[in-house]
Amino acid sequence: MCKLTYLFHLSLFCILLSCKQSPIEWTVVLHQPGKAPSAIGSFSGLPEVPLFFEKEVDRITVEALFEKMDGQYRFSIKARSEAPTACYLSLVASGSNNQAQLYAYSGAVTENQTFRQSPHDPSDHSFKTLVKQDIPMLAIKDAATYYVAISNTPALYDNYTTQTYDVVNRSVELSSGDHGKPGGADPSVVKIEEHYHTLDQNNPHVFEGILFETNAATINDFQKDVLLAIAARWEPRFKDRFGATSFSSNYMLLRKNETGNSDYWVVPGIAYANKQYSRDAFWQSMILPAKYRYQCYLNEANALTTGAERPLFLMLWTYRAKLEGSEPDLEAARKTLAYIEGRTQEGWYYAAHTNSTKNLKSWYDMVEFDEDDVLTYNQGLLAVALMAAEALGLEPKTTSTKAISNYQSMYKDEKGYFPLSRKKDLLAVDVFTGDLLAQLYFGKALLREESVHAHFQTIVANAKTDYGYKVTSLANGDYAPLAYYSSEDKKNKWYGEGSYQWGGSWYLYDMLFLLNSYLHDAPNALDEIKWRASLDFRIGGTYFEHTHTQTGIPRKSNQGWNASIYAMWNTFIENDLADDSLLQVIDAIQ
Repeated sequence: MCKLTYLFHLSLFCILLSCKQSPIEWTVVLHQPGKAPSAIGSFSGLPEVPLFFEKEVDRITVEALFEKMDGQYRFSIKARSEAPTACYLSLVASGSNNQAQLYAYSGAVTENQTFRQSPHDPSDHSFKTLVKQDIPMLAIKDAATYYVAISNTPALYDNYTTQTYDVVNRSVELSSGDHGKPGGADPSVVKIEEHYHTLDQNNPHVFEGILFETNAATINDFQKDVLLAIAARWEPRFKDRFGATSFSSNYMLLRKNETGNSDYWVVPGIAYANKQYSRDAFWQSMILPAKYRYQCYLNEANALTTGAERPLFLMLWTYRAKLEGSEPDLEAARKTLAYIEGRTQEGWYYAAHTNSTKNLKSWYDMVEFDEDDVLTYNQGLLAVALMAAEALGLEPKTTSTKAISNYQSMYKDEKGYFPLSRKKDLLAVDVFTGDLLAQLYFGKALLREESVHAHFQTIVANAKTDYGYKVTSLANGDYAPLAYYSSEDKKNKWYGEGSYQWGGSWYLYDMLFLLNSYLHDAPNALDEIKWRASLDFRIGGTYFEHTHTQTGIPRKSNQGWNASIYAMWNTFIENDLADDSLLQVIDAIQ
């Protein structure tokens, strides 16, 4: 039985009178296990007045509402049933023009595929055959116009959002569930399964999102408009480009936590969509609403992941949770402190040594360090982690004062910089991380101003390239020989100079270095911030994980942890330490 309401009839009349003709037809579809899909209702164009329709299929009532709010079109499709059952919902876009092209977030789609946002296996770190895209969205380009639909974050749909492309029939299906067909993936190496959401009297299934049109001239402009549209729909609704990029990309990286350690967590990027990564999530969560930020913390408090600098971040994160008004897990903090102190001798932090193919002493995980080496980056994090432990009342045996003194002593006064580590005498951009976090959460600088200024000047003078700062280099700025990245028992085999961690430029660590220099009033630091923060946007329309410092080719767009830079800059603005001129610079990029 089909029941069309008066509002539906009125809306159709208004659409015929006031909506421009559209080459795209939109159809709401209900999917049930073992049954053919059922069309609930269709329309073309974007309704200027609310459009509502309702249909009952097999005792499942589907209600669909499309309306214009705050200048954009939004949809909410609800399936409800008195009896227990299962379903998922789709919004299908079909192009009537033979020249219409199908698009995903990354560009044109030329073959039948099903895009997914999750491999559904936190232990699977290699899921290359999975056809995936950053955003659960579809687009059809007809002439110069893109017609776009985007659903809410995959986290709200058990991570089973899918987008199925039918190139021959010029149609795309935006779905809240999974039909279980490979769609271009290899089921022998990646988990592909059908997924329907359970319904009962108290638990309807709601699928929501947005529709919009754009005449973007380039793929970069198209992606920018997608991120701006997401930010305009979901709280806290950032309006500037930097903020929209930071929030939207991370909001769409939220996932249901499939380990059960918390309700939700955030994955680092679509290339790492299997699970939350400790250090990445610390940075990423800065941009997320408090509800999700706390869930990300709970995962770490329950998982207690050891190794490298992860426990240092967790200790600080516990204190941050308290500052934000959330309940810190003090038992997890005590266990974390015990681990940290087990790796600390005389105020120095010796990150866990591993015998795996990677040394994993810090984020800089392609570099081999000797077991008795101390990284400057880690030492700064030890200092701020011990400050957090003291503030939480945990009474660590090693004082933060001792760790800070050791951190300060790593500065090479005769050379004018902090080295990568005690045993690796290389220029490095990540050495200020602990100092910056201490100022952010304790209002206290750890490093002497003259040492920060000198290191800043040395990096800018020697390690700056047209494509960012070399993450490490020789003191004169040359790429370091490969031997510098090996240890006594492991020889490193790497890519070419300028790539990845061999002198590549990393947006996050470049910006952490610059933000700390700015807080220490280093001359011209703000100019460097505006140059580096906007560089990726000028190169590729968004920010990236890293950029090759010889070719300028960036990799891994919308890398989640970069959002922390925007979050921190906003904090500076709120505390009258900065203005919004940086945001204006990025907004002005064409």
